[in-house]
Formats: sequence, C-alpha cells, structure tokens
Amino acid sequence: MIVVYSRTGNTLKVAKALAGTLGAEIAVIRCQRNYEGAIGFLRGVVDSVMRHKPLIDVAQFAAQPHDLMVIAGPIWAGRAAAPVMAFLAGRPKLPGRVALLLTHGGSNPAKALAEVEALVSGPLAARLALKEADIKGDRFSAPLGDFARKAMGEVESHLIIGGSATRVA
Repeated sequence: MIVVYSRTGNTLKVAKALAGTLGAEIAVIRCQRNYEGAIGFLRGVVDSVMRHKPLIDVAQFAAQPHDLMVIAGPIWAGRAAAPVMAFLAGRPKLPGRVALLLTHGGSNPAKALAEVEALVSGPLAARLALKEADIKGDRFSAPLGDFARKAMGEVESHLIIGGSATRVA
C-alpha cells in the first residue's frame, strides 16, 4: 500500500512508478484545504512550519492488513507536508514495515525524515528523498528501484538522496 499526498503531481508520479514496481495499491490523501497555486503554496509552507493539521480524507485507504506501507509526500519548508503529517497524526494502523518517500525542491530532507520517523514509532524500512529536478527529468528510476528493494527487505537499509545512497546505521 502506498499512501500519497501530492500538491503538484511530482510525488504522485513517483508513487505510481513505485506502485508498478511493488504491485501495490495507491491511496491518495485528499486535503480539504486548498494548496493550489502561489497562495496555496504559501499556505502550505505556513501550515507545515506551524504544524497545522488540515482536514484530510484517504477514501481508498484499505483497513485490510498489508506487509508494507509506503508513505509518500513532499517536503514544505524543511518539513513533511501538512497533509502527510495530518495522516500520521490520525494514528492509522501501520504494518510492521513502513517506508518513507519524500520529494523536495532542494532542501535538506533530514529534518522531515526524522519528524516522520518519530511519528511512525519505529525504524523505517527504507527512506528516499528525491529532488524535483530529478523527477521532472525522469532521473529517478535507479534510486526508486533501490528504495523498493530496501522497503521489501531485500537489502540493508540506506538513506537514498537523489541518485546517491548513504548507509544508515
């Protein structure tokens, strides 16, 4: 299962590619708050910085058990997007293996990764942070493949940033 929030379509593009690799369903986080356009972008930055939790709906989110859940969303102002944090704040039933896929315009993803990992209450099976330029240029298939293998438990855990992997203890 991949639970995804995407404001511009970049994160959804990567989630769809990952779903094809994993054979996974996608559940889209729908937000009642409007984050479209320049004003919406600024609203999203403020909501993330202030840790506001907008009202969300994840209609496709299946209550059936899954072996793996990938949580995917953008980074806004150095933090995971407010709709992603609202999903986690709702305390969904998470499987034993949870992986995190974040997209960003170039900011350091470390704070967002740590913030989400704390809410998951355990180590992540895999982490991937992809830059917007790599997504738009379709230069993400190799790191996404590595991420998928790590998420499925086929190799050691690494933090993957863009096209390079860094071993995580």
